[in-house]
Amino acid sequence: MKRNAGITLIILVFTIVLMLILVGAIILSLDDNINTPDHAREVAFKEQVRNYQEQLQDYIGMIQAENSGRLDMSKINLSGMELNEALPGIKEEDKTKYEVEEGKLVYVGEDEEEIEFAKGIIEVTTPSVYIQDRLQLDLDGIKKYQNLTDDNYMTWEDGTKNNNDGLLQGSFAKTNWTENGLKFGQGKWVDVENDTNLMGENMTISVVFTANSLVPSANYYSCFVTRNNGWGYNDNYNLNLRYDGKLRYRVGTGTGDNGFYVSGNTTITLNKTHSYMTRMQYNSENNQTTVKIYLDGNLENKYSFTGKPLVKDDDNFHTNLGEYVSGSQGFAQYLDGTIHSVRIYDRALSDEEIEYNYKIDKQRFNIEE
Repeated sequence: MKRNAGITLIILVFTIVLMLILVGAIILSLDDNINTPDHAREVAFKEQVRNYQEQLQDYIGMIQAENSGRLDMSKINLSGMELNEALPGIKEEDKTKYEVEEGKLVYVGEDEEEIEFAKGIIEVTTPSVYIQDRLQLDLDGIKKYQNLTDDNYMTWEDGTKNNNDGLLQGSFAKTNWTENGLKFGQGKWVDVENDTNLMGENMTISVVFTANSLVPSANYYSCFVTRNNGWGYNDNYNLNLRYDGKLRYRVGTGTGDNGFYVSGNTTITLNKTHSYMTRMQYNSENNQTTVKIYLDGNLENKYSFTGKPLVKDDDNFHTNLGEYVSGSQGFAQYLDGTIHSVRIYDRALSDEEIEYNYKIDKQRFNIEE
C-alpha cells in the first residue's frame, strides 16, 4: 500500500511540474506575440493616427474661431500643402498617405497592413466640435457626468457663456445621472430660468434622447423642450412626444388652436437613442414661417404657415426639459427616458451644418440608425 501511495505522489508531482511548464510556455508565447515587430508597428501607427487627428481637431477649432464659430466646409476639405498646414507635425513620407474629407482624417495609403491598422481608428473618427455660431444653450450629458460631484448634481451647466444653466426640479437624485445623460420620470423636470435668448423667429433646437415608454395619457403628450407659461396656450414653442409615440413640434403664434400652429408628426421606435432636430425660419418678405423636422439626421417633415412665431419676453415663461404643464386643463406630463444633449441656436442652421452636428452626435452618443 505504501508503495502504491508513493507512486501516486510521484505521478501527482510530475503532473504539476508538467502543467507549470505548459503555463510558462503559453506566457512566453503570448509575450513574444505582444513584442513582435508587427505589434510594435501597429501601436506606433495608431499613435501616429491619433496625434494627426488631434492636430486636425485643433485646426478645425481655429477655422471655426476665425469664422465666428461657423463651420466653413470649403476650408476643411484640405489637400496638398493645406494638409501640411493643418498638420504641422506630419512626416514628409506621410504627406501622400492622408487626406481630409469633411473634417475627418482618411488614410489613403497603399500599405495593406497599415490599412488594416487604420480600421476602427480613422474610419469611425468624426470632428468633435459642434457648430458654435450663435449657439445659445449647450447641455451635454457626457461632460456633466465627467464633472459630477455631490455638490453640483442638481445643476446641468450650460456649455456656452450665456449662463443658461438647467436647474433640476422634483425628485432627482445623483443616481439619475448616467454616463451619457440625465434620466427623467414622473415628477422630474429641468427649469432654465435665464432664457430670454432661447426664443426667436429663427431658431434650431437639437435633442438627443432615449425614450423608455409612452408616459402621456390619451390625447396628451410630454415635452423634451418647451418654452411655456404654464397655461397650455400661447407658448413660444414645444418639441414633444405624443401619446401614440410620434414626435412633433408646435409653434406658438397667438392664433389658431390654443395659440399654436401644430406640425405634422414623425413616427419613431422607442427604447433606442435618437437625435431629433427642428429648424424654424421666418421670412418677413412673404410673412411665411417654415419648420423642418429631422430625425437621426434625415429630413422627416417640412411644413409652412402664414405668420410668424410668437416671441414673448415675459418672466412667466420658462424653458423646461422633460415636463409640460397646462394650468388651463389641470395636468402635468413628464418624459420617461434619458436626455443626453440639448442645443438651441438663435438662427436656422443649414442642412450642411445639421448633418455635421449629427455626425458628432451619432458617434458621441452611439446612435443606431
